[in-house]
Amino acid sequence: MGFRFVCCFALPFIGVAQSNRPADPVRAAETAQMSFDANNKATADELKARFAKYEHERFTERFNHLIDAMQAFTEEYNKAPGAVWPQKKAEAIEQAFRDLQKTESWRRAAAAGQLASRTAQAVVPEPTSETVAPPSGRQP
Repeated sequence: MGFRFVCCFALPFIGVAQSNRPADPVRAAETAQMSFDANNKATADELKARFAKYEHERFTERFNHLIDAMQAFTEEYNKAPGAVWPQKKAEAIEQAFRDLQKTESWRRAAAAGQLASRTAQAVVPEPTSETVAPPSGRQP
């Protein structure tokens, strides 16, 4: 009985005595930095997701605008089978296409395409007279 009483009585004071010691500033700084990094990463991921959603909506809106402009041009052109060129509708298509090209998605795709075309140009060897055979049945 005496042992139980001492343990139950002494345990709360042991914790208080330990918490009154000065905190380790390095550990506190590390803990604060880890917490900040975790919050910052979550915020950055959330911002990336929001921007991707916004960019997707923007691209979709502009693409649909281009389709609508092409549909309007087609309807106007088909009213008089090829006799009249709907200049304003053609200009609307050009403007819609330029707006679509201004999106980040278009720029990324164009940059990837340019990189792919540069790679293809670098890989494909130029034909030489030895590798090019004359067409069959013809003499040079």
